[in-house]
Amino acid sequence: MPLHFYKRIDHFYELAVWKIVEQESFFISRLLFTAADEKRLSEFQNPTRRLEWLATRYLIRYLLNPPDLIEMGAKENRKPFISNLKSHVSISHCRGFAAVMVSDEMQVGVDIEGIHPRIKKIAHKFVNEVEEQMVAEGDEVEKLSAFWSLKESVFKAHGEGELVFADEICIQPTVWPANVLEVELRKPGFETSLKVNLKLDREEEYVLTWVAM
Repeated sequence: MPLHFYKRIDHFYELAVWKIVEQESFFISRLLFTAADEKRLSEFQNPTRRLEWLATRYLIRYLLNPPDLIEMGAKENRKPFISNLKSHVSISHCRGFAAVMVSDEMQVGVDIEGIHPRIKKIAHKFVNEVEEQMVAEGDEVEKLSAFWSLKESVFKAHGEGELVFADEICIQPTVWPANVLEVELRKPGFETSLKVNLKLDREEEYVLTWVAM
């Protein structure tokens, strides 16, 4: 069973990352599908995306272990929710990995991103001046990948409307690499300090970030 990473913090949250090496039949045989699930599954044209979707659904069931169906939905901002359970959920997937985070008590956000030089092409969309200085100190691609992932996690956990990544999610200076980064959320009417967790896997070439708030 390729459970690649698992973390539980008391009753606050659970997080798991699955390395996808199975065929579709592995997941399908272990899942219960609502009519909406079956419709969504039939709509996938890309077999990789279909497999990632199945893996995230499997991880949700793996973590929550409910006796019956899990009824999933999505808000207007695409934030997923479970309509028949009280658990909050966040999902992510990339390049053969699926990640899921759940909590009964807190809003959660998880993101997994491959480490790839193409991140430099969009850096201007999410990096502010302070973060540019941090990137300029070295490990450019790693840091940009981590910063993008971190801001995605915060956006998912916040879950209320749009956030300007460069100006409203601000990473505080830190020594690299770091397991936890301090972040200032500076949305007008909603300002707070957060600690975002980070796992950098250089062997598998991904970065994983997660936050509960």
